[in-house]
Amino acid sequence: MSTSPAPVTCFIRTKNEERMIGAVIEAAKAAVDEVVIVDSGSTDATIEIAERLGARVIRQPWLGNGKQKRVGEDHARHDWVLDLDADEVVSPELAGLIRELFAAGPPPFSIYQLDLVTVPPIGKPWHDVAVADRKKLYDKRVVRAPDHAAWDQFEPPAGVKIGRLRAPLYHHSFRDFEHFMGKLNRISTVRARESKLKPLLGCGAAHLAGAAVLFYEAFSGARSLEAWPLWRGHRRHERAWAMAARYKNARNSPQAPPRKRMSSAEAPAIVWFRQDLRLADNPALAAAVKSQRPLILLYLLDDETPGPWRMGGASRWWLHHSLAALAGDLEKRGAALVLRRGPARTAIPALVKQTKAAAIFWNRCYEPFAIARDKALKETISSTGAEAHSFNGALLMEPWALKTKIGEPYKVFTPFWRAALQSGAFRGPIAAPKRFNGYRAPIRGDALKDWGLLPARPNWAKGFAPLWRPGEAGAQAALGAFWRMRCAPT
Repeated sequence: MSTSPAPVTCFIRTKNEERMIGAVIEAAKAAVDEVVIVDSGSTDATIEIAERLGARVIRQPWLGNGKQKRVGEDHARHDWVLDLDADEVVSPELAGLIRELFAAGPPPFSIYQLDLVTVPPIGKPWHDVAVADRKKLYDKRVVRAPDHAAWDQFEPPAGVKIGRLRAPLYHHSFRDFEHFMGKLNRISTVRARESKLKPLLGCGAAHLAGAAVLFYEAFSGARSLEAWPLWRGHRRHERAWAMAARYKNARNSPQAPPRKRMSSAEAPAIVWFRQDLRLADNPALAAAVKSQRPLILLYLLDDETPGPWRMGGASRWWLHHSLAALAGDLEKRGAALVLRRGPARTAIPALVKQTKAAAIFWNRCYEPFAIARDKALKETISSTGAEAHSFNGALLMEPWALKTKIGEPYKVFTPFWRAALQSGAFRGPIAAPKRFNGYRAPIRGDALKDWGLLPARPNWAKGFAPLWRPGEAGAQAALGAFWRMRCAPT
């Protein structure tokens, strides 16, 4: 079986789809060699996740169902396209069939029908009661998505035969019964507004007809009222209705165990490592440990916010080895380092929202761009109800902590030092935590090697290792050597 991705572009319409988009893109990339995201204004981590996974993002305000799909078709590099929603996951079996289909050249058909299998929030996929037929793999030179705001399913041209790939495309359509009913109500309203039945039935009846069609589509795969095979499929819908009713009743039964919600004490705290990749003498880390909350230990690679002050090649070599050392030190204490990439202004609030974190802790940075970034982040995080705590983890005394009698910063060292000694503001060193209460729920993160921080060809850093030992242990060793050579009494 072919292992090379097919020459096909997968396009996905998104808006605030961080819940599923990572899994959708990764599964699609196992089948095709290009993924295009048509995003209509996400404010969560959707775009960050998509770009991190190598998808090409097209920002397009919402035009409507069919029209938005056409944007994806227009931006596809290939003639063949795979149309996915942001909650549809290509199964490994389907990915293999798609690769094999293109391995020997152009496929024999211009359109292929896939088995869309609904996956409920609990239990196994509904292979027996909720399999829809969807024409999702096609040659856009032969057929296009409708140029329509509500309808997005095309009708094949006359005489064009349709192939079929017998493998599941998993549809994670709803989180729970209430979400399903809300989704049905929202979409049926749009369809009622655009329905051909509206002049005949009136708006209210058309709305009900739209809802009925949509519910039927969700479980049986019919495209329109004319396609309802009720005489053949009524038992299938009976089973679907019964399953949905059982699920709702089980949720609402007084005998059913209550759904577990995260208590305020269980809500995690985030420790955001920045220019302080160490465990000892780290006041932000110490305060987070003292909070007794489960900890998410994060490093975020943000190449956007620093602008022209982004890290150069040598700093990236240092960063790679320092992060590896920090991850090793955390692992010895029963914790893991989460690596993510993206602009802090969106990535940090997205992680707070995703994990329902109660607080975030960091040590302050003093570059102008960092001060502006942190001020904005504190406002954003506080607006969500979470707390943002920052600490002095780098300076003996911060610039604003000590001023002259007329309220200005000191400009001469000797009077500054005399006043600093008299202030008694110096703290002692902080010991490294021995163990961590780590956050146990899985959090998606990057692999360090995928960041490409190390030079390859040529490897101009090959002489660094004998001279430079990144990481906390290396820093302690260098400080000890300096003390012995320069400061220790002879």
